[in-house]
Amino acid sequence: MRFLILRVLTHSELGMFHEYRRQGKEGSKQRAINFDWDVVDRVFPAAKDSETIPMKLRYDTDDGIGEAHQWLKRQDKNWRLEGNCPKDKCYSFVAPGCLFAMEIEAGSTPAVGSWAVFPSDHSVTKKILADGESSRLAKSAMIALHDDEGHRTWQTLSQARSDLFTAPKKESPPAPTLVSSIQKGVELAPNPSRLVKILAAVGHTMPSAVADLVDNAISADSTHIAITFGRPDSGHGRWMSIADNGRGMDSATLSEAMRIGSSSEYEGNSLGKYGYGLKGASWSQAKVFTVVTKCNGTQPNHLTWDVDDMDGWIAKSEPLEPWEQEVTALGNHGTVVLWKDMRPPQTMPTARGLDPFSSEIMLLERHLALVFHRFLEGKAAGRNKVTITINGNRVEPNNPIGHPLTSAYDAKTIRIPASADHQSARSDAGPWRATSPSR
Repeated sequence: MRFLILRVLTHSELGMFHEYRRQGKEGSKQRAINFDWDVVDRVFPAAKDSETIPMKLRYDTDDGIGEAHQWLKRQDKNWRLEGNCPKDKCYSFVAPGCLFAMEIEAGSTPAVGSWAVFPSDHSVTKKILADGESSRLAKSAMIALHDDEGHRTWQTLSQARSDLFTAPKKESPPAPTLVSSIQKGVELAPNPSRLVKILAAVGHTMPSAVADLVDNAISADSTHIAITFGRPDSGHGRWMSIADNGRGMDSATLSEAMRIGSSSEYEGNSLGKYGYGLKGASWSQAKVFTVVTKCNGTQPNHLTWDVDDMDGWIAKSEPLEPWEQEVTALGNHGTVVLWKDMRPPQTMPTARGLDPFSSEIMLLERHLALVFHRFLEGKAAGRNKVTITINGNRVEPNNPIGHPLTSAYDAKTIRIPASADHQSARSDAGPWRATSPSR
């Protein structure tokens, strides 16, 4: 949950800096920087409007880098960054149009990060405002870039202020263009990380991606599927696990399942056909995913794909962290898929009275209730009844056809008036009539 927040500051916000006030430039008594509500929803989706969001932030002082506890507090139409009004003279340059940049790791409480202000004529400000990554600043007062979304912007900031901003991770080295010569050409190996980014852009939403894995679980004869969507500020960032009690896989089957284009055997009514569903659904939502599985009477085994570490197409099998072991624990048999470093949606869902995180859970529940209603009802031919839970709450089936408020319509005659000449010309065809279809 690593974000870069950018804002072009206005005159009314600069009262936050004592030096601006001492120069007699303060035009209002507002002494906090505004944070747009949609940015806060994306960066802190579990925060309720009634809460205060704590942060531990590093910033410039006259004596070097300082640190202060600050917080975001909801106001009438937005949030405000409060708790620190620097008295340092190094901010004598602040003026309307300067750039405020904040790096924030929002996956823990309090959130940890740093911020800096750049003059409007500074090379950093000019470069960032001219870059396509941050072009939305021309139309929006504030934007939040998640991880790779702000790669070039982060690079610009880290080059100028490496003491406050973290340099972006280096991409995996490009795969060799020429692997080996053959009789009629050359073997060209794809760049793993770049290929995965292309494959991840398959158009999945989070609910549809989860549904793809739920379908895999049902195909493996699962009767209970437990989905856990961890709070994004719980210390592990944005993560989700989808666990089932199906037949599980041995190590060879797991290895084949983790291969792009795996040669699995599919049932006629399965959503999967090309050996890509598990990988495509997972990569569309997360940079890292792990599959833990076990057959009855065997030890569990696991493999992990990490988009940032895929050289040679080697799936990793290093020991899991304690919290990962806890959320992927299995019974006698089954499979669990763990998504880590999940990407937040560009626009967070909103619902009256709910924080964005709860809204996401609500939309997921609605999608699964509709797509898998026959399995939840126990009416799918040749299948046992399936139970799906999200964070311990059971998903109830939503059968749009069998809803108690639906009823069949009788076919009724609809008479359409026509002129006498028209009726005479069509007398052989009989009266004009139409019937409404039964539903």
